[in-house]
Amino acid sequence: MISILPAARNIAVALTLSLAMVVPASAQGLLSPVGRPDRVQGVGTAPVTVIEYSSPTCGHCVTYHNEVAPKIHAAYVETGKVKLIYRPFVRNAVDAAIFILAESRTGEEYHAILDAYYKRYDDLVGTSNVRGFLKEIAATVGINAAEFESLLSEQNRLEPIQSLTQQAVEHQDAWLVLQVRSIETREIWNFESGRYDVG
Repeated sequence: MISILPAARNIAVALTLSLAMVVPASAQGLLSPVGRPDRVQGVGTAPVTVIEYSSPTCGHCVTYHNEVAPKIHAAYVETGKVKLIYRPFVRNAVDAAIFILAESRTGEEYHAILDAYYKRYDDLVGTSNVRGFLKEIAATVGINAAEFESLLSEQNRLEPIQSLTQQAVEHQDAWLVLQVRSIETREIWNFESGRYDVG
């Protein structure tokens, strides 16, 4: 979902589950994270903030993460036009396990763990041994079997992740579907100008 949250000098965009959504000022509660501090990529003073809620077991999220997000990152985050905040959206126990593993790391290691799972989505949904497969991927990003078991046994690690998911759910009543607006009016959000352009 893409949510646009106008603030004084800040427009926040939340991306999740592949639907484009606009969030009015009444949903500014998404700007302050619940559960844990945000993980910001890019320049902190960028004029646009993109908040991405995503699930590594959501096929649409996976397509966005693997195919679209790198283009947005290169064009907007790396150029200082956008700061990106990634927030977990837990839909099931597999998501919970993946996010617990990722949350055990900081900086680029956090994103490397998530990337490893997003890239192996097709294998993940096709396996009959999910726990074994999660452990196998974890080993490729520096989480050994003992640490894997230890992290997943600590249920308190799930609470901050669930809080962020709940925050997204609680603000969904303010979302308006941007895709519908785009189809009906042929308008497209322009990150550079901070307004809609007719396509």
